[in-house]
Amino acid sequence: MSDIVYPTLDLFLYDLREGLGDTPAEVNRSREKFKQKIPANVGKDMFANDNRFEAEYIRLLDEQKQETEAKFEDTTKCYKGSYYPVCINDTYGLLVDCSINDKSAPQQAKCFAELKEEIQQNRLQGEQPTIGQTWMISGWFPEGSEKNPAEIAEACYAALTGSQRWEKDLQGQGKLMGADIFELSKYRIVMKEDATREATIQDIQDNHHVIIIIYPDRETADLAVNFYDGWMTLFHFRHKVLWNYGQSRILKHELKSQFSQI
Repeated sequence: MSDIVYPTLDLFLYDLREGLGDTPAEVNRSREKFKQKIPANVGKDMFANDNRFEAEYIRLLDEQKQETEAKFEDTTKCYKGSYYPVCINDTYGLLVDCSINDKSAPQQAKCFAELKEEIQQNRLQGEQPTIGQTWMISGWFPEGSEKNPAEIAEACYAALTGSQRWEKDLQGQGKLMGADIFELSKYRIVMKEDATREATIQDIQDNHHVIIIIYPDRETADLAVNFYDGWMTLFHFRHKVLWNYGQSRILKHELKSQFSQI
Protein backbone atom coordinates (compact mmCIF):
# COMPACT_ATOMS: atom_id res chain seq x y z
CA MET A 1 0.00 0.00 0.00
CA SER A 2 1.52 3.34 -1.03
CA ASP A 3 -1.25 5.84 -0.19
CA ILE A 4 -0.42 8.82 2.00
CA VAL A 5 -2.52 11.61 3.53
CA TYR A 6 -1.66 15.29 2.95
CA PRO A 7 1.43 14.63 0.80
CA THR A 8 3.82 17.56 1.17
CA LEU A 9 6.99 18.29 -0.77
CA ASP A 10 9.49 20.81 0.59
CA LEU A 11 12.52 22.07 -1.32
CA PHE A 12 15.31 23.59 0.77
CA LEU A 13 17.73 25.38 -1.55
CA TYR A 14 20.79 27.54 -0.87
CA ASP A 15 22.51 30.37 -2.75
CA LEU A 16 25.79 32.09 -1.98
CA ARG A 17 25.16 35.54 -0.48
CA GLU A 18 28.73 36.81 -0.35
CA GLY A 19 32.02 35.18 -1.24
CA LEU A 20 35.39 36.17 0.19
CA GLY A 21 36.59 39.27 -1.66
CA ASP A 22 33.27 40.02 -3.36
CA THR A 23 32.70 43.66 -4.26
CA PRO A 24 29.41 45.44 -3.43
CA ALA A 25 28.39 44.99 -7.07
CA GLU A 26 29.01 41.23 -6.88
CA VAL A 27 27.06 40.99 -3.63
CA ASN A 28 24.16 42.80 -5.28
CA ARG A 29 24.25 40.38 -8.24
CA SER A 30 24.01 37.47 -5.79
CA ARG A 31 20.98 39.10 -4.18
CA GLU A 32 19.30 39.59 -7.54
CA LYS A 33 19.97 35.97 -8.54
CA PHE A 34 18.36 34.75 -5.31
CA LYS A 35 15.48 37.18 -5.78
CA GLN A 36 14.64 35.60 -9.16
CA LYS A 37 13.45 32.48 -7.32
CA ILE A 38 10.70 34.43 -5.56
CA PRO A 39 7.66 36.26 -7.02
CA ALA A 40 8.18 40.00 -7.43
CA ASN A 41 5.48 40.95 -4.93
CA VAL A 42 7.07 38.71 -2.28
CA GLY A 43 10.66 39.70 -3.01
CA LYS A 44 10.00 43.44 -2.86
CA ASP A 45 11.87 44.98 0.11
CA MET A 46 12.95 41.45 1.12
CA PHE A 47 16.50 42.56 1.89
CA ALA A 48 15.58 45.43 4.22
CA ASN A 49 16.86 43.42 7.21
CA ASP A 50 19.82 41.95 5.37
CA ASN A 51 22.35 44.47 6.65
CA ARG A 52 24.27 42.57 9.32
CA PHE A 53 27.65 40.91 8.96
CA GLU A 54 27.52 37.11 9.17
CA ALA A 55 24.17 37.05 10.98
CA GLU A 56 23.45 33.53 12.18
CA TYR A 57 19.81 33.39 11.04
CA ILE A 58 17.53 36.12 9.67
CA ARG A 59 13.99 35.67 8.41
CA LEU A 60 13.83 37.93 5.37
CA LEU A 61 10.05 38.42 5.43
CA ASP A 62 8.08 39.95 8.27
CA GLU A 63 5.35 37.85 9.88
CA GLN A 64 2.47 39.57 8.09
CA LYS A 65 3.99 39.16 4.64
CA GLN A 66 4.94 35.56 5.39
CA GLU A 67 1.32 34.75 6.26
CA THR A 68 -0.22 36.52 3.27
CA GLU A 69 1.81 37.35 0.14
CA ALA A 70 4.33 34.51 0.56
CA LYS A 71 1.59 31.87 0.24
CA PHE A 72 0.21 30.52 -3.03
CA GLU A 73 -2.71 28.31 -4.05
CA ASP A 74 -3.82 26.61 -7.27
CA THR A 75 -7.46 25.55 -6.92
CA THR A 76 -7.52 23.80 -10.30
CA LYS A 77 -4.79 21.37 -9.18
CA CYS A 78 -5.71 21.46 -5.48
CA TYR A 79 -2.20 22.68 -4.55
CA LYS A 80 -1.19 25.10 -1.84
CA GLY A 81 2.19 26.23 -0.61
CA SER A 82 4.50 29.04 0.41
CA TYR A 83 7.93 30.66 0.08
CA TYR A 84 10.14 31.06 3.15
CA PRO A 85 13.42 32.96 2.52
CA VAL A 86 16.15 33.35 5.15
CA CYS A 87 19.75 34.50 5.48
CA ILE A 88 22.24 32.18 7.21
CA ASN A 89 25.71 33.72 7.64
CA ASP A 90 27.04 34.14 4.06
CA THR A 91 24.22 32.12 2.46
CA TYR A 92 20.62 32.71 1.38
CA GLY A 93 18.22 29.86 2.07
CA LEU A 94 14.79 29.34 0.56
CA LEU A 95 12.11 26.82 1.49
CA VAL A 96 9.46 26.26 -1.18
CA ASP A 97 6.61 24.21 0.24
CA CYS A 98 3.86 22.57 -1.84
CA SER A 99 1.07 20.25 -0.67
CA ILE A 100 -2.08 18.56 -1.93
CA ASN A 101 -4.70 20.72 -0.24
CA ASP A 102 -6.68 17.88 1.33
CA LYS A 103 -6.03 16.61 4.85
CA SER A 104 -8.54 13.76 4.78
CA ALA A 105 -8.44 11.79 1.50
CA PRO A 106 -5.43 9.48 0.93
CA GLN A 107 -3.36 10.26 -2.18
CA GLN A 108 -1.20 7.97 -4.28
CA ALA A 109 2.57 8.30 -3.95
CA LYS A 110 2.88 9.23 -7.64
CA CYS A 111 1.57 12.72 -6.79
CA PHE A 112 5.09 13.68 -5.65
CA ALA A 113 6.22 13.77 -9.28
CA GLU A 114 3.52 16.39 -9.94
CA LEU A 115 4.43 18.39 -6.83
CA LYS A 116 8.08 18.40 -7.91
CA GLU A 117 7.17 19.75 -11.35
CA GLU A 118 4.97 22.41 -9.74
CA ILE A 119 7.88 23.64 -7.61
CA GLN A 120 10.59 23.47 -10.25
CA GLN A 121 8.73 24.76 -13.29
CA ASN A 122 5.87 26.89 -11.99
CA ARG A 123 7.32 28.30 -8.76
CA LEU A 124 11.05 28.53 -9.50
CA GLN A 125 10.84 28.78 -13.31
CA GLY A 126 13.75 26.36 -13.58
CA GLU A 127 16.12 28.49 -11.45
CA GLN A 128 18.94 26.44 -9.88
CA PRO A 129 20.69 26.92 -6.51
CA THR A 130 24.34 27.98 -6.45
CA ILE A 131 25.25 25.85 -3.39
CA GLY A 132 22.85 22.89 -3.10
CA GLN A 133 19.37 21.64 -2.29
CA THR A 134 17.44 19.03 -0.30
CA TRP A 135 14.00 17.59 -1.04
CA MET A 136 11.80 16.62 1.91
CA ILE A 137 8.78 14.35 1.46
CA SER A 138 6.20 14.06 4.25
CA GLY A 139 2.66 12.94 5.05
CA TRP A 140 0.86 10.56 7.38
CA PHE A 141 -0.77 7.15 7.33
CA PRO A 142 -4.41 6.81 6.26
CA GLU A 143 -6.60 5.94 9.24
CA GLY A 144 -7.00 2.20 9.68
CA SER A 145 -4.37 1.32 7.08
CA GLU A 146 -1.74 -1.38 7.37
CA LYS A 147 1.31 0.63 8.32
CA ASN A 148 4.38 -0.17 6.25
CA PRO A 149 6.44 3.06 6.27
CA ALA A 150 9.33 1.64 4.24
CA GLU A 151 6.99 0.57 1.44
CA ILE A 152 5.32 3.99 1.32
CA ALA A 153 8.67 5.81 1.48
CA GLU A 154 10.13 3.75 -1.35
CA ALA A 155 7.12 4.45 -3.58
CA CYS A 156 7.34 8.18 -2.81
CA TYR A 157 11.08 8.21 -3.58
CA ALA A 158 10.55 6.46 -6.91
CA ALA A 159 7.88 9.01 -7.85
CA LEU A 160 10.11 11.96 -6.92
CA THR A 161 13.28 10.77 -8.63
CA GLY A 162 11.92 8.57 -11.40
CA SER A 163 14.46 5.88 -10.47
CA GLN A 164 14.58 2.58 -8.59
CA ARG A 165 17.73 3.32 -6.60
CA TRP A 166 16.17 2.91 -3.13
CA GLU A 167 18.62 0.33 -1.82
CA LYS A 168 21.68 2.09 -3.29
CA ASP A 169 20.71 5.58 -2.11
CA LEU A 170 19.33 4.73 1.33
CA GLN A 171 21.82 6.02 3.91
CA GLY A 172 19.84 5.37 7.07
CA GLN A 173 16.48 5.38 8.81
CA GLY A 174 15.16 6.03 12.29
CA LYS A 175 12.43 7.56 14.41
CA LEU A 176 11.46 11.19 15.00
CA MET A 177 8.58 11.96 17.38
CA GLY A 178 7.11 8.56 16.55
CA ALA A 179 7.48 9.19 12.80
CA ASP A 180 9.60 7.06 10.48
CA ILE A 181 12.37 9.05 8.84
CA PHE A 182 14.58 7.99 5.91
CA GLU A 183 17.63 9.69 4.41
CA LEU A 184 18.71 9.03 0.84
CA SER A 185 21.66 10.63 -0.90
CA LYS A 186 24.19 10.33 -3.69
CA TYR A 187 27.33 12.42 -4.13
CA ARG A 188 30.14 12.41 -6.68
CA ILE A 189 32.44 14.87 -8.44
CA VAL A 190 31.59 15.29 -12.14
CA MET A 191 33.96 18.16 -12.96
CA LYS A 192 35.43 18.21 -16.47
CA GLU A 193 39.10 18.78 -17.28
CA ASP A 194 38.33 22.18 -18.79
CA ALA A 195 36.32 23.42 -15.78
CA THR A 196 36.90 27.00 -14.59
CA ARG A 197 35.75 29.05 -11.61
CA GLU A 198 32.73 30.13 -13.65
CA ALA A 199 31.40 26.55 -13.59
CA THR A 200 28.10 26.08 -11.76
CA ILE A 201 27.84 23.75 -8.79
CA GLN A 202 25.86 21.38 -11.06
CA ASP A 203 28.88 21.25 -13.40
CA ILE A 204 31.20 20.32 -10.52
CA GLN A 205 29.24 17.77 -8.51
CA ASP A 206 26.23 15.47 -8.55
CA ASN A 207 24.70 16.14 -5.13
CA HIS A 208 21.36 14.40 -4.53
CA HIS A 209 19.74 14.54 -1.06
CA VAL A 210 16.22 13.49 0.00
CA ILE A 211 14.57 13.21 3.43
CA ILE A 212 11.30 11.26 3.80
CA ILE A 213 9.17 11.51 6.96
CA ILE A 214 6.06 9.34 7.41
CA TYR A 215 4.11 10.59 10.44
CA PRO A 216 1.83 8.26 12.41
CA ASP A 217 -1.02 10.81 12.44
CA ARG A 218 -2.02 14.40 11.71
CA GLU A 219 -1.35 15.62 15.26
CA THR A 220 2.32 14.59 15.04
CA ALA A 221 2.69 16.22 11.63
CA ASP A 222 1.24 19.48 12.97
CA LEU A 223 3.81 19.52 15.80
CA ALA A 224 6.67 18.91 13.35
CA VAL A 225 6.07 22.30 11.70
CA ASN A 226 8.10 23.82 14.56
CA PHE A 227 11.26 22.07 13.32
CA TYR A 228 11.52 23.73 9.90
CA ASP A 229 13.98 26.41 11.00
CA GLY A 230 16.15 23.61 12.36
CA TRP A 231 15.95 21.67 9.10
CA MET A 232 16.89 24.82 7.19
CA THR A 233 20.05 25.26 9.27
CA LEU A 234 20.99 21.57 9.29
CA PHE A 235 20.76 21.14 5.52
CA HIS A 236 22.69 24.37 5.05
CA PHE A 237 25.65 22.87 6.93
CA ARG A 238 25.59 19.78 4.72
CA HIS A 239 25.50 21.61 1.42
CA LYS A 240 28.00 24.28 2.45
CA VAL A 241 30.57 21.59 3.34
CA LEU A 242 30.07 19.81 0.00
CA TRP A 243 30.09 23.13 -1.88
CA ASN A 244 33.40 24.04 -0.25
CA TYR A 245 34.81 20.67 -1.26
CA GLY A 246 33.69 21.25 -4.85
CA GLN A 247 35.37 24.66 -4.86
CA SER A 248 38.58 23.10 -3.55
CA ARG A 249 38.61 20.76 -6.57
CA ILE A 250 38.43 23.78 -8.87
CA LEU A 251 41.36 25.40 -7.06
CA LYS A 252 43.37 22.17 -7.20
CA HIS A 253 42.68 21.92 -10.94
CA GLU A 254 43.92 25.49 -11.49
CA LEU A 255 46.98 24.93 -9.30
CA LYS A 256 47.88 21.77 -11.21
CA SER A 257 47.62 23.59 -14.54
CA GLN A 258 49.64 26.59 -13.38
CA PHE A 259 52.27 24.45 -11.66
CA SER A 260 53.05 22.63 -14.89
CA GLN A 261 53.53 26.00 -16.61
CA ILE A 262 55.86 27.19 -13.85
